[in-house]
Amino acid sequence: MAHPGDPNQPDFPQTPWIVIPYWGGVGASADQGRADQRPLPPSPTPGPSANSSVASWACESIRVGGGGPADVFTPDVPTTISVDVRDYGRGSVLDVVVIDLWWAAPTPTFGLVTMTPPMAQAVGALSRDGTGALPPLTSTVQITIDAKYGQHVCLLARARRP
Repeated sequence: MAHPGDPNQPDFPQTPWIVIPYWGGVGASADQGRADQRPLPPSPTPGPSANSSVASWACESIRVGGGGPADVFTPDVPTTISVDVRDYGRGSVLDVVVIDLWWAAPTPTFGLVTMTPPMAQAVGALSRDGTGALPPLTSTVQITIDAKYGQHVCLLARARRP
């Protein structure tokens, strides 16, 4: 089956394909951000390549305090956030990538925070790698989450071209 924009298809244009992977792997087993791989379970109709062991709220490419997705932060104390990004686009090009971060209290509308300017940003350069063989770009930022957000927050990350 052809996947529009799939970097493994020969007709994929020589453009960036920037992804914050939910899970690792190489080639077709990696999260390449394709529509047949997402939305992640427990969607009633997950794609055939969806990794059923991945919880949509636990992204291994976003690490708090240098550890895994289950690490915690302390309000009003500087916290290190690391985000891995891949560019599955074809061609020998170095793309500039901007990582935007937001955080909000866990409410049904926490995603609306992305309508405001990012609370933190990182910028880096990433080589296109249609096979996923190169190491990802890892950007690390230090943030301080105000106590007004509470002891538990939702951290949202977006990778994009400027």
